[in-house]
Amino acid sequence: MAKRRRRGFQAWFVEPYLQVRLGLMFLLAVVHFASKPGRAWAAIRESEPAALAAGVNITRYKLWAFALASFMTGVAGCLLAAQIGHPNTYAFPTQDSLSLIATALIGGIFTLWGAIIAGVFMQLLPFLFQAQWSVNPNFLLIVFGAGLLQVLLSAPGGLIDQFPKDMANLGRLIARKAPLTRQAAFGIGSILALIIGIVLIITVKSTPLLGVVVLILSPVFATLAQD
Repeated sequence: MAKRRRRGFQAWFVEPYLQVRLGLMFLLAVVHFASKPGRAWAAIRESEPAALAAGVNITRYKLWAFALASFMTGVAGCLLAAQIGHPNTYAFPTQDSLSLIATALIGGIFTLWGAIIAGVFMQLLPFLFQAQWSVNPNFLLIVFGAGLLQVLLSAPGGLIDQFPKDMANLGRLIARKAPLTRQAAFGIGSILALIIGIVLIITVKSTPLLGVVVLILSPVFATLAQD
C-alpha cells in the first residue's frame, strides 16, 4: 500500500506538471537575462574593472547569480529525486557528470538556447542512438569528445553561436558574395565533419569506423582554422 502511495505521489509530482515547472524555470532565467541583472552579469563577465567603473555592484550581482543558480538547481534536484524515488550514489555516476559538462560546453554556456542544445545532446541523442537507431551508445563518447574539442578550439560560444555563422559563411560562398579564405573553409568543414560523422555512424552500421574517422576530422579542421 505504501509503495502504491509513493509511486502515485511520484507520478503526480513529476509527470503531469513537469513541463510547467521546466517552463517556469526557463522563463525565470529569461526574465533575469533580459533585465538589469542580466546586463550586469554580462558586464561583469566581460570585465570586472569596467563593470565596477560603470557603477555595477559586483558583490551583489555575483551573490544574486549564485542564489538563482542554487534555487534552480534545487528545483531540478527535487524533480529528479521524486522521479528516482530512492536517490543514491549509484544513480549519479562520474561519467554522467563529465557528459553533462561536455554537452553544456558543446551547446554553449553564454546563452539560454545553448542549454537546450546541450539537453538534446545529453538526453535526446542517447535515446535516439539506443532506442531508434540501435547504435552502440559507446559511440556517443566519441561524439562528445570530438564535439568538445571542436568547440574549445574554434567556438567558445558553442554550437548555438558557431553553427549559424558557419552556415551564413557557407551561403555567402555558394552565392559567391565572399572570397573563400582558409579560415572560413576549415571552419565550415569542422562543423560539417561533426554532423556528417554522426550521420555516418547512424546509417553505415556495418563500418562505423568511417563515421569515427570523419568525427575526428572535426577538431583537426578546427585547429587548421585558427589564425
